[in-house]
Amino acid sequence: MPRAALIQFALVVAISGAAAPMIEVGLVDATPTWFAFWRAPLSAATAAALVGGRGGLSIPARGDVPVVLAVGVCQIGVFFALLLAASLSWAVAIAVLRATPQPRRW
Repeated sequence: MPRAALIQFALVVAISGAAAPMIEVGLVDATPTWFAFWRAPLSAATAAALVGGRGGLSIPARGDVPVVLAVGVCQIGVFFALLLAASLSWAVAIAVLRATPQPRRW
């Protein structure tokens, strides 16, 4: 496996592992809806910066802007709000822990 692929894999694992504690900290002071409201534009800005840094960013055509905004608000914003609302439930947290492979102690 190429070294660049291993580095990218390590970054994905580290970022994914850091997401859960960050969500917990964020939900202490904010409701799930407000947290989702700020998380969605921050995610979009981060993705735009990364893609723009690689030279792959382009502005959508004028006719595509309503579709891009609708998809961003409806799919990403509503998804974040529902996900974060569900994360306040103990049943969801227990289900996530059970679904995550845990190391066995012999």
